[in-house]
Amino acid sequence: MRGIVRNPQLFSVNVRRREVGLRLALGALRGQIIWQFLLQGMGVTFLGCVAGAGLAVAFARVLSEMLYGVSPSDVTTSVAVILTVLLVAVAASLVPAIRAAGVEPMQVLREE
Repeated sequence: MRGIVRNPQLFSVNVRRREVGLRLALGALRGQIIWQFLLQGMGVTFLGCVAGAGLAVAFARVLSEMLYGVSPSDVTTSVAVILTVLLVAVAASLVPAIRAAGVEPMQVLREE
């Protein structure tokens, strides 16, 4: 592996290249591969958003001293932040998902 891994999803794609190549060779659709990697990335993000929302509610009193112009119970702001995080996560997960789907099965299976 070359250099520092900056994106864990890209690392996952590199490690699982042979698996993806084999699945494609056996007839999996590229859309299924994209969907699999996208769901994997979004699952982790969703759990993080749920945990973050729970912690924000639990620490509302402490957070109220740090927030300027927004109350800790402002639902609109909380929903906007969660949706923004989910949108960024979709974009970040889509790049490695498309990269995984673009693998040439025969080339990957020949590599050792």
